[in-house]
Amino acid sequence: MSSPLVRSVPRLVLLGCFFALTTSLSFAQEFYVGFTNGKILVVGADNPVGVGHSKQFGTATHPEGMAADANGNLYVSDSSDNVIYKFTSNGVRSTFVSGLNAVSDIALDSLGNIYAADTNNNRIVAYTPTGQSLGVYGTGATDAEALTFDQNDVLFVASQSGNSILKYATGGGAPTVFATTTSPVTLTFDSNFNQLYVGSGGSGVTVFNRSGVGTPYSPATGSTADMTFDLDGNFYVLDGNIERFAPDGTKTTFATLNGGGSPNGFVFVPPTGRQVAGIGTIATASGTGRFQFNVVEQTNGRITGQFSYKDSAAGINLTTNSFSNFNIIGEEAGLRGTAKIHNAPVTFNVTALDLDGTNATDQFSIRLSTGYSASGNLTSGRVYVVNGDE
Repeated sequence: MSSPLVRSVPRLVLLGCFFALTTSLSFAQEFYVGFTNGKILVVGADNPVGVGHSKQFGTATHPEGMAADANGNLYVSDSSDNVIYKFTSNGVRSTFVSGLNAVSDIALDSLGNIYAADTNNNRIVAYTPTGQSLGVYGTGATDAEALTFDQNDVLFVASQSGNSILKYATGGGAPTVFATTTSPVTLTFDSNFNQLYVGSGGSGVTVFNRSGVGTPYSPATGSTADMTFDLDGNFYVLDGNIERFAPDGTKTTFATLNGGGSPNGFVFVPPTGRQVAGIGTIATASGTGRFQFNVVEQTNGRITGQFSYKDSAAGINLTTNSFSNFNIIGEEAGLRGTAKIHNAPVTFNVTALDLDGTNATDQFSIRLSTGYSASGNLTSGRVYVVNGDE
């Protein structure tokens, strides 16, 4: 199984609600978790199952692979019923596709198409978001246990009995062997798509670079039934509980699980509404501009969040949560609001462009009523745009 952390809409929702930047504001971190007893629960740090504050979201006979789309729908592969179920955001279940043979995992590409490991048929099959069959996408997927895409829609598949990670070029066909490893059962890319993390059940995690060279992940991760990353570089592992590993390897328990069965798959709960987040730097005329923002449009239209910008050489240092306008067109977000610099009120206009899906560098620009302006490609950091209306 996999819970790939992927970027462009609608795969961005697989990030879940996790623009967990270093501001005091962050979106609620929650997971859908599937258990071997058929339950699917919503679990988060504020409502862990162990203390009775989880919510039952739905049921399936054997929920295993999970993926979520931009509209808040959850897709669940059921390896016993040989179907993929679709759950709306309020938990209403329908059969998305049937007739599979021990379907073990699913994943979404950047267009929202759903790919399934038709495990006992040793193939990967694909469907449109409406459930129309796109046929066999890939062959030679022996005992496929997990799927994940990179940022270029290249599909990686864990072949458990083949002791290998298979790689399918965009468009599918026959795979090449990306790497060999013992009995892989789950895989995910890190938040920058630089490394592929592969879990081998109780044998720990191996980290592969993009050339297929692997090294052991040194913190103890336990059973690694499933795993994913958030945008802040934290690594989450489903190990009876949900464990979180900081970028420096420090381990904490994100949520304690006690759902009446063994947890065997999870995915972030997707965001709803329009959201933008970013952290990074740009070159300015005077030196370096550093920005950080995390803004969401609530269902009632209210704009909440926080924005900060600093250009020390130019004497600019502002932080605000006062916004008068927030708009998203495609992958571009615009913010307008008010702040203070040295106790003097100023208005600002900010534009942030999320270009990761095109392999280009994200962009940021700011203009102040004082006459200050700066813009350019990010020299570090990232921008993330979610348009919940899409």
